[in-house]
Amino acid sequence: MSDDKTAVAGPRGTAVVPRVHGIPGWAGAVLVLGIVLLTAALAIGFGPTRVPLHDVAAALLGRSPGGFASQIVLQVRLPRVCAALACGAALAMAGALVQATFANPLVDVSLVGIAPVACVGAVVAAALFGTANVVLAAGAALGLTLATLSALARVRVTDLRFTLLGVAFGALCAALLGVLVSIPSIAGGRSVASWVFGSLALADWPRVAVLVVATAVASVFLHRAARSLDVACLGEAPARRLGVDVQRARRRWIVAIALLVAPAVSMFGVIGFLGIAVPHALRLVGIRAHRLLLPLSAAAGAWMLLVADTAARSGFGGNEVPVSFLLALIGAPILMRATLRGSRG
Repeated sequence: MSDDKTAVAGPRGTAVVPRVHGIPGWAGAVLVLGIVLLTAALAIGFGPTRVPLHDVAAALLGRSPGGFASQIVLQVRLPRVCAALACGAALAMAGALVQATFANPLVDVSLVGIAPVACVGAVVAAALFGTANVVLAAGAALGLTLATLSALARVRVTDLRFTLLGVAFGALCAALLGVLVSIPSIAGGRSVASWVFGSLALADWPRVAVLVVATAVASVFLHRAARSLDVACLGEAPARRLGVDVQRARRRWIVAIALLVAPAVSMFGVIGFLGIAVPHALRLVGIRAHRLLLPLSAAAGAWMLLVADTAARSGFGGNEVPVSFLLALIGAPILMRATLRGSRG
């Protein structure tokens, strides 16, 4: 039976269409895209005010007369759904990438302090320049994220010590974030929960545009990086024997991680568990080659955050809950399963 190994087979320069458990690559891509788009269409209709699917379709196709339902779809729901898709894809892909970059399957952008420090940068930028300037907020978050990743890359500790160091740094940043956000003049009207646990309530087209552009640029940095990422997961010494300069490649990967994480966190807060749950869930079903792992992480992350955000804003009697709470209900069991499976094998 074919699996993800097909994605890395074949000579250099040969275009290989990946197969997932016997499904041809293009058919699988169409299937995944169809599931994501169908979920997005359904999500637009859900919320405190339900919009029938035919009204959603009419508004999206420009056939709606411009009533209340059309305004909800085009001005409120559609930007938020697009933000969920873009943010979920970016964070899940960043999770798979950071695990390969540091050759540690237990690290995640929220666990090792990368996302919290980006959030601190965004809060400081919002205090200095106002909450409306999303580009400056994303830029400040990007700068601090790059500095943090560069510092972590120089730390000569591995495995549990590296993870504990990252957790301690993340806790420090989260505490600093809580102090900053508790100051009304700095918080910019946002609650501590919306920053610390994430919220897509402020989604609009400028934020979506910044996130999409940053994700596209990160994808350029990852062009042809699949084989190097596969080898890097073996560790730096084995990778060097196989002809991969991990130190040099890691600089490109760090830039890509920062571009994926900083804009998402600066605009929507720290959304946890996507970066660690999605790649591990895919590995549990046998997908390990990064030519498949990265795009499927993006698709699965987009779908998972979309479902969680739709439930967060429509499933609790009109009271929106932080989206990270619902993601933890999904992600924690996946992480437990992956950890137990790894301890057995």
